[in-house]
Amino acid sequence: MLKEFIVGGAGGLENRSKSSENAASDFTDAKQSGREVSWLCDVRHPLLQRITRRIATATHLSLESAEPYQVANYGLGGHYTPHLDARTFDLAADSTDFSAGNRLATMLAYLSDVAAGGATAFVKLGIAVKPRVGDALFWYDVEPCEGSEAPKHFSFWHQKRKSEELTQHVGCPVLLGSKWIATKWIREWSNVVVRYNTPG
Repeated sequence: MLKEFIVGGAGGLENRSKSSENAASDFTDAKQSGREVSWLCDVRHPLLQRITRRIATATHLSLESAEPYQVANYGLGGHYTPHLDARTFDLAADSTDFSAGNRLATMLAYLSDVAAGGATAFVKLGIAVKPRVGDALFWYDVEPCEGSEAPKHFSFWHQKRKSEELTQHVGCPVLLGSKWIATKWIREWSNVVVRYNTPG
């Protein structure tokens, strides 16, 4: 039911939110191919609101300043090159949409199985996750930093955070079938104190 609701709510990916897409593009220089996106605001959909509350409960994070759900469809050959979801503070501060802070964490949910290919691979960790409908991934996009490098990384609310390089990841090419995912990026603004707990 969730997949049908989200995919249907994406309007066949015909009505994209250009402002949200442009803001999101400020956070990555990665290249993509065979990928279409749409955005769904959970404040307009009770089902998405329930999902958002469950994410908040599982992660102990506030999603008040989270981005809308990004729904993406990767067709045959669709892929995404290596990238980080967060930016270094100096670059993020110059982005067009930094009022909510940097991307603190990512929740990525698979809305479909993929017959072949389409894994999410964390290149520096040597981990690849095969898409399976109903599964979800969560990771922190930034980490605390201390010592001599800390002054270079003052983030939102004067927190000392930097991009977590180990979260660099790719969307591997879809070899057979198509891939549907929904992503929720959680921003810093409503998360003054972060305990860096993981769900479960």
